[in-house]
Amino acid sequence: MVLSSFKINSIFKALLMTLKTIFAVFIITTNIFLAPITYANEKSFDLADQEKAKASLKLGKMYYNGEGVLQDYKKAFNWFNKAADRGSAYAAWRVAHMYLDGEGVTKDSKKAFNWFNKAAERGVETATWQVANMYLDGQGVTKDSKKAFNLYKKSADSGSTYAIWKVAYMYLDGKGVTKDYKKAFKWFEKSADSGSKFAAWQVAEMYFEGKGVTKDSKKGRMWTIKSAELGYARAQHHLAYLYYKGQGVVQNYTKAANWYRKAAEQGNVTAQYDLGTMYYHGQGLVQNYKEAVDWYIKAAEKWNLKAQVTLASMYYHGQGVVQGFAGGQYNLGVMYQRGYGVKKSMIKAHMYF
Repeated sequence: MVLSSFKINSIFKALLMTLKTIFAVFIITTNIFLAPITYANEKSFDLADQEKAKASLKLGKMYYNGEGVLQDYKKAFNWFNKAADRGSAYAAWRVAHMYLDGEGVTKDSKKAFNWFNKAAERGVETATWQVANMYLDGQGVTKDSKKAFNLYKKSADSGSTYAIWKVAYMYLDGKGVTKDYKKAFKWFEKSADSGSKFAAWQVAEMYFEGKGVTKDSKKGRMWTIKSAELGYARAQHHLAYLYYKGQGVVQNYTKAANWYRKAAEQGNVTAQYDLGTMYYHGQGLVQNYKEAVDWYIKAAEKWNLKAQVTLASMYYHGQGVVQGFAGGQYNLGVMYQRGYGVKKSMIKAHMYF
């Protein structure tokens, strides 16, 4: 059998890649074992440990990501562990995560906590708030909200956007620190300024409610828009509601439908129901019972009672579906019988049974 030049080239390239990988692993492994000899004359093994740590870390990454070698979490963990034992801060963080997630090693929250602590002590900023998370949840360590807050604050003061957001929430809820709406607002605003869609919505809510700041609906709407544009579904739904009702903005059903859709597509149940309603009435878009049914179904499957009632009624009247669906009639009867999402009425219940 004669091989084509294309197949020969493909085989050659694959062989060359394999040889390169083997050579790379050989060089890195050799560096690990020869480092003490290289630095022996300096009467210090600090540099040797550093070189061995770098080589071990590199091998760990290769096995973890499957770069040039078959992906193997167990081998990755072993190499990360060697690098961590030799002082690598990043490797300590990786070991912690692998213990936490059970990748290549038996899941162990206590060991994860200890390694996150070591990583934090070696200067890995994200490890600081991860230790805080574990204190807050009591994961691998005794639950301690106060220690969690102090660590979040330390991380926030160093500029961690996630920690800034957590500090704000802890002031808001009074976890690990005395409840203080003014401080909560300050930290949420700081987080929002750094681009957090969640914090932007929280700032909006606090302006609407006058919580920790002077009530200001105009600023509330401004922050709602920011959060919605950043993609937060709750803010998108609220902005849609403002356009629908004309609260602080010119009433605009088209814009309302657009924002309801954005929130609904992210799974916001209330937005799914509201978008269905706009299709049902033809507000801001062309009336379409079939589209209304589709969105009502999405909301109804998540136990939205209004959607379930409306959907049952549409089945009964044949709007966008085949008329007379028994299940829809029965469900509507049950809802009237028990007062689920509608005013309780045995007469109407009897009508649908």
